This record gives sequence, structure tokens and C-alpha cells, in this order.
Amino acid sequence: MNGKMHVTNAEQQTVMNPSQPILAFCHLRKTGGVSLNQILRRQNGSAHLDTIVRFEPGTQRNRQFYRREDLDRDRWVYPRLKSLAGHYLCPAIDYGPIGERFRWITILRDPAKRYVSHYGQHVEKMGETCDFERWMSFEKHHNDQVKSIAGEVNLETAKQLLQTKFVVGFLECYELSLQVFRERLPEFQLRVGYLEKSNPAKGMIDARELAHHHAARIQENNQLDQQLYEFARDVLWPKQLMGLNRERLEQTVSGLHARRPNWSQQLRLGCARLKRNLLYKPFVRIYQS
Repeated sequence: MNGKMHVTNAEQQTVMNPSQPILAFCHLRKTGGVSLNQILRRQNGSAHLDTIVRFEPGTQRNRQFYRREDLDRDRWVYPRLKSLAGHYLCPAIDYGPIGERFRWITILRDPAKRYVSHYGQHVEKMGETCDFERWMSFEKHHNDQVKSIAGEVNLETAKQLLQTKFVVGFLECYELSLQVFRERLPEFQLRVGYLEKSNPAKGMIDARELAHHHAARIQENNQLDQQLYEFARDVLWPKQLMGLNRERLEQTVSGLHARRPNWSQQLRLGCARLKRNLLYKPFVRIYQS
């Protein structure tokens, strides 16, 4: 070894090639993103960044979005970045030169179902005690998909960003969407097999009853999300499928649930979790304090 640290060819290429693309996953809430994030962890290991948004100065409240300066600091911990993901990762934000290398993906969901599921998460995971009627009055939960993509309540900006930057998938055709990501982004050689539904609902709310009983109010609160969803479904999705062998994709889809991660994928998943919990989280806490 002659006192020199051994570096693999892949690592050399990552460090030496500043134009290497980076997969950026804009993780919209309650759209099946946890499963996709697990796929990225298994593939890229400690080179996958699960972004942590910072607090507003002097408070314990999250900032609205993950910012350029956050990414600049996080690259001290993740210098060989291959992919990143997060609820607060926003394509409307200028992430600097490294952001020009991002290839964006996201998963959309029927707005009414996503909205009710979001309430369910607040009840089951966050201890929310208010009823659905009161929860619907909180404007911050309205049109969440548009705001997460555009950085503001701006439908046209969200449409433009989806059209110019994204490969889009849908929870309603999740497995096919994973295959489309793989085919449309061949530079990442995505291995999109997965096992089980991650982050499932616990059944503490009757989502179907809430959606039926409050249908008009839910629709009113998510009009922009509905328009964005229909634009992606009716305009962007057919373009993404154009030229792909739909029959072959659907045959591949049928075997996704049967695949189990091999030992190397499990090792990369473990490395990703260890790095995030033992290094990245303490790093963020130090800077926030």
C-alpha cells in the first residue's frame, strides 16, 4: 500500500469528474417515497444523502426548504454524492453549480387521497389531536404538491419545473413508474426491485369515510394540486412512455415484489443508515446549536 489509501476506480471517477450527474428525489409527502428512498440507499450506500432541513434561527421550527448553504455544508460529510432525497428538497431553489448536475424525479399522488393520508400521518405518527374539520382549516396543508415543487403557491411554476426538469411517476402506477425512472435515466443504472410497502398507515383513521364525507372541502383545498396532477398524468406521462416498450416494462413489473436485496445491497443500506445516524445527524445538530 506504501502508506497510500486505496481508492476504487468508481471513487476516482466520482471525485475526478465534476460533471457526473446526481439523482435528486423530490419526496412529496405520502406518495410512496419511503420505498424509493430505500432503493436509493441500497444502491448508493454512504453516497446517498437523506437531507435534513435546518431550524429557523432561535426556534425549533423547520425552515420551509432545504437550502443551498445547507447542501454546501452537507457535502463536507457527503463529498462523493451520487443521490439525495428529502421532503424539503425543492427544484425551485438554486443549489449552485452542483445543482446543475441534478436529474430530478418525483412521485405524484391523487390529491384527495394524499391529503387524507397526510392527516392520517399527523394523527398516527405525530400525535395530532385535532379533528379533520379543524385540520382542513390549516392553509399550510393545502396544495402541498404544488408548494413542494414550486417553492410557493404557483401552479404555472410547478408545471414548468415538472416539464423541464423531471421524470415523473405516480403512486397509482408505482411499479411501472420505477421502471420508467430506470429507462429514462439510464446513466444511473437504477435497480428498482423492492419488497414491501414502507411507512404503512396504522388504520387509526377511516380514510375512505373522511374522503367521502368531506369531498367538496378537500377538493377546494387542493384545486391547484389537482390541476398539476392532471397535467402530469395527461401531458407528461404519455411523453415519458413514448418510445418505450410498454409490454416489456409491464412484464418486468410483475416480478418486482419477488426480488430480495442481495448481500451487497444490504451492506450499502446499512452503511447509509450508519453514516446518517452516527455522523450526519450529529453534524447537523452541532451547526444548529
